[in-house]
Amino acid sequence: MSNAYATPLHLEIRVPFWWPLSLAVLHGFVLVVILLLPISVAVQAALLSFFLALAVWQLAPWVWPRHPRRIRSAVWGEGDLWRLQCGDGRRLEAQMASQFYQLGPVTQLHLVAADGRRYQLTLLASMLEAQTLRRLRVRLRLFALQDHSAQHAAPHL
Repeated sequence: MSNAYATPLHLEIRVPFWWPLSLAVLHGFVLVVILLLPISVAVQAALLSFFLALAVWQLAPWVWPRHPRRIRSAVWGEGDLWRLQCGDGRRLEAQMASQFYQLGPVTQLHLVAADGRRYQLTLLASMLEAQTLRRLRVRLRLFALQDHSAQHAAPHL
């Protein structure tokens, strides 16, 4: 990475009010569709139970500030090393997996903690300051180029 991006990048993550609300509405639509399906009551009950549990599991980190799966802040240090601050106060060291996802206002990072647990950090454009988001995207592009060149480097004989 170039010297301009060698300094740690601090991400203070803000959760916009509309994000958990839109997730809840989306899950509500899924539940209504299941109710309208022409299937047996037992299958309907099983699907409703599954998707209701999934909705609670996905919404909990966004609506409960001290949830253990919530990542409050992250610091991208040297290379692919990250320091995460979780909602319950834990601090974790993690490495970024080689894959990440960027499309429009959404950036999704896959991190692996030292104990092997995987964390998925989904960032919307409104969750970070504009300058921080720009720096993150530039560093991700540099990381991808660096990772790609390391994977395809010819071995020295």
